Amino acid sequence: MVKTRSNAELILDSIKKTVGTVDNPVHLGTNDFAKYVQYSAFTHAVEEYGKLLYLSRLTPNENEEYVVEYQHVGPSRGLFRWHKHKFQLAAESLGDALKVDRGTSTSSLTKNGSIQDVTVGWDKRVNVLDTDIDDDGEPTDIYSTIDLDMLRKGVESLYGMVSGFKIPK
Repeated sequence: MVKTRSNAELILDSIKKTVGTVDNPVHLGTNDFAKYVQYSAFTHAVEEYGKLLYLSRLTPNENEEYVVEYQHVGPSRGLFRWHKHKFQLAAESLGDALKVDRGTSTSSLTKNGSIQDVTVGWDKRVNVLDTDIDDDGEPTDIYSTIDLDMLRKGVESLYGMVSGFKIPK
């Protein structure tokens, strides 16, 4: 669990060095794409936090052993390797820390036309990482906007939760 906490802290440190904090922001200049890369990294830090939560919730079996559902075999559901499950565990405890933009009529339309806040999501990172670059060097097909101060706030909030996470002995 110490390595998992360390991984999450390293990811969050990297994001903070790139975009700064709310009180001490790093300005990205004209690199509009950088915030999306950091958004994607944030999703991985959230998933690592979910891994900590998963492991901390394990209880010993009748032989006083902790069984990690690593493979999807027999009664095991493979939860340790199921990224969406770990992300959801983290999301349940993080709430508003996952919001990276306020919904507006131009930035956050859903397919049915309703407006919602933009939150970090495990599958949403693919929208950023699997984009293309057009002939003018601009990223294409990024569907949502990211408010850097909200991202910074989320990173700071998650960092506090990860670094303060008590690892059972």
